[in-house]
Amino acid sequence: MGNVSILGLKVDKVTFKEALGDIESFLNDRVKHLVVTPYAESVVNAQRDSEFLRIINSASLSVPDGGGLLAAGEYLSYQLPKNRWLKVPVAIFYGFLVGFKLAFYRKSFSQIHERVSGTDLVASLCEISSRTGKKVYFLGGGGSEAWDAATILKLQYPNLQILADSGPASLKSTSVEEMDLVIKKINSFSPDFLFVAFSPGEQEKWLSCHMSEINAKVFMAVGGAFNMISGHKRRAPGVFRKLSLEWLWRLLIEPQRIARIYKAVITFPWLVFKYKLSST
Repeated sequence: MGNVSILGLKVDKVTFKEALGDIESFLNDRVKHLVVTPYAESVVNAQRDSEFLRIINSASLSVPDGGGLLAAGEYLSYQLPKNRWLKVPVAIFYGFLVGFKLAFYRKSFSQIHERVSGTDLVASLCEISSRTGKKVYFLGGGGSEAWDAATILKLQYPNLQILADSGPASLKSTSVEEMDLVIKKINSFSPDFLFVAFSPGEQEKWLSCHMSEINAKVFMAVGGAFNMISGHKRRAPGVFRKLSLEWLWRLLIEPQRIARIYKAVITFPWLVFKYKLSST
C-alpha cells in the first residue's frame, strides 16, 4: 500500500475499494484500529498541533478525503531544478499543471490515485455490516444528525444493527461522569464499528484517548458524514466533486465557513509551495 507524507502528515495510498478491504480485515484482528480521514485543512491544523499530527500518523489507516491531498502528493513528487533562477517559475508551472490534472486527468497521478470520501466509506461499511451481521454505532453531531443518518441507513438496509447517540454538545464542558455514561452506553451495545463525528481535531483526540475503554474493533473519525447522510447538509453536486470544487459549493451555501475554506484553498497550497521550495 505505502503512504505519502504531506508536510509531515501521513496519508495512505489507497483507493476506495482498497480502503474498504483494509477496514474489513481489521475486524479479524485482536487489536483495535483507528481510521482517520484527513483533508487539506487537517494538514494545516497539524502544523500547529503536534498531538493531532501524532494521532493521524499513528492511525491504522489514513485515507485521502480531499482532492487537495491528491494534488499535494503529486506536486511534492516532482523534481525542481537546482538553479535558483529557474526553481520558482518551474514550481509555479508545476502548480498549474497539477491543478489541471486534478480537475481533468487525476488518474494520471503517480502518488495518490483516488479520493476516498469518509461519507461514502461510512455508507458502504454500513451496507457491508447489514450483510455480515456486524454492529454499528454513531456518536456525535451535537443534534439529531446521528439519529437521522442511522434511521436513513436502517431504512436502506433493514438488517443493519445500528444505534446512535448525539453525544455531548461540547466535549470541553462535559464532565467525567457524563462521559462515562456515554462510554457505558456504547459498551452495552458492543459495536464492531464506532463512527464518531465531533469537531475536526477533537474527534481524533477523543478517540485516541478513549479507545482502550470502548468495546469496539474499528474506530473512525467521520467529520460531517452524519450531516451528509442524513440530508442536514447537501453534498456538492457531482460536477463540483469531479472538478475538486467542493470548497466553492460550500462557500456558496455556507459562506460562514469562509475561514475554514481559506485554510484549505489558500493556506494549504501556500504551505505546500513553500515546503517544496525549501526542501529542494
